[in-house]
Amino acid sequence: MTTQLPERVVSAGWDSSCNGNQQLSERHRTLLRQLNWPSNAKGGLPATLGLTSCYRGEGVSTLAAQLALEAATFDGRRVLLVDANLADPSAHRTFEIEPAPGLADCLLSGEQPAACWKTCGEDGLAVLPAGNATGRQVEVYHRDALAELVVSLKASFDLVVFDLPAAGDAWSVVRLASLLDGVVLVVEAQRVRGQVARRITEQLGRANVRLLGAVLNKHT
Repeated sequence: MTTQLPERVVSAGWDSSCNGNQQLSERHRTLLRQLNWPSNAKGGLPATLGLTSCYRGEGVSTLAAQLALEAATFDGRRVLLVDANLADPSAHRTFEIEPAPGLADCLLSGEQPAACWKTCGEDGLAVLPAGNATGRQVEVYHRDALAELVVSLKASFDLVVFDLPAAGDAWSVVRLASLLDGVVLVVEAQRVRGQVARRITEQLGRANVRLLGAVLNKHT
């Protein structure tokens, strides 16, 4: 059954496993253009972008990493990928960097963000790993300093992409999502029912999360 998304959410057909790097790159660029980036990156929206889903395993981490990589290929743009999926971090494996210090250490131990993010590749991409949040994941999302950290990262980069946990599994992360310029909901085709997507959309809206649209992932 194909997921029917709420009318106010714009659905974009997507398959992160499509053949060919060039085709995949063009799909990422298309999605970035649909989000008005990079034309609005300087002083516009979205400068901080979150990706979430209804359930785990819908491809959020993969898409977040791919979008950040693609955005960093635009000349002169500085892009940061933040691994905010503290319970199941993956950015450190994807980019072969140390998992800590990272986001959790900035908020729990007062580490400076610039000392925690790692530059990756020749383009303007940096990655802030999840860090060490063992047993304290929920506390990280509710730290008073979280809003200040988001503002600080936004001032240092043209685009900050947040890899968020599934909204249906970790509602503690909604506070972080509400601090961002916008959030995209990743929905796995053939898995997520329309009523579930609508419920998550409505819950995000009630939490003042600015939902920019939805990506229908693994669509055949």
